Amino acid sequence: ELNYYLNADLDMGENISWLPLGRVSYTVTKYSGTFWGNGHTIRYRIWALDEENQGLFSTIAENGKVYDVNVVCNINSKRDYVGGIAGENYGLIHNCSVMATIVEEDNDYVGGIVGENTVYGRVEGCYVEGTITGLGSATKIGGIAGKSNSKVGGGGIVYEGNILNCWVSANISSDCNNFSNRPYVGGICGENKGNMQYCCMTGDVACASEGNYQVGGLAGFSGGSTQHCTFYGTVTTPSEPLSKYIGNSHANADWFDTFNQDEYDDAVSNGHSLYAYAIRNVFALSVTTTGTGTVTVRDFNAETIDYDKVPTGHWIYVNITSGVVVGVIAKDADDKDVEVIRYHQYGDNYYMFPMPRSNVSVTVNFTTQQG
Repeated sequence: ELNYYLNADLDMGENISWLPLGRVSYTVTKYSGTFWGNGHTIRYRIWALDEENQGLFSTIAENGKVYDVNVVCNINSKRDYVGGIAGENYGLIHNCSVMATIVEEDNDYVGGIVGENTVYGRVEGCYVEGTITGLGSATKIGGIAGKSNSKVGGGGIVYEGNILNCWVSANISSDCNNFSNRPYVGGICGENKGNMQYCCMTGDVACASEGNYQVGGLAGFSGGSTQHCTFYGTVTTPSEPLSKYIGNSHANADWFDTFNQDEYDDAVSNGHSLYAYAIRNVFALSVTTTGTGTVTVRDFNAETIDYDKVPTGHWIYVNITSGVVVGVIAKDADDKDVEVIRYHQYGDNYYMFPMPRSNVSVTVNFTTQQG
């Protein structure tokens, strides 16, 4: 049992294939210590590793804990149990992030954080971006976990994997070419038999082939509990899924596809800050000018404005502080017009609009002479 404190970023380079922590040659040992990432970043690649349990760690034991590490990974695998943090998790993964480029070919259990979250596993407060792709007959693919499990133990005690307060903005896709073993593809979890709460998916989920698959924005299949979860993306399949949220289930009263103030308040009051932040669904804003004039920009619903992280629904005010305006053009990420309202009264002169669920670029065109 070894404890680690990361006090600097680590870059394993592009020319070295990472051997997951807890693995000695072809023997998988479970990491049972505590790993403190202290907010630092580890970059690694894995390719042509002919062994199961691939990730920063191979397997995290029941008493193993991983805190506060950021991972940038590029994994190309043809074996089971693949995740940005670990192949399998029996312990705790807390407040970690993964920038993932993960490709799994013809095998099972792949997720942005963990391949399989076992009945004792707990993943909480984690964030995943990038792409996670299943090729050929790959099954059980998810933004956080490929599968989260459960079992009934002695005395009828239920043990279940937990995925709590997580956010995925990655795009999840699969060829879905497995007709003997049904592919499960989900934005948070491919196959959820555990407990999934306060999670948000803002990426897209896609399945390419006709067949015996189940695909959903939250989970492909759920035999467990899914509560207080939000999906803002799109599900693309050759045929219509039972619901866009979970492939084998109709919509539930506490699954959302638009911002819900009560859900936001509930998340804040129960300490699920990442979920509350995610369901605000932030986007980037850019404001440029031409000609001779100046502007100030304000987020009416916040004390300050972060141009890279503007929550959807917040009112943006572009205040004209000097110059003569010829026109104001606002475009979303698809180059569609965003409606702008002008207010010009009592010495105020500004243009305003609510932030849509998209990046927005604003151009204020002035005359070339000071007005």
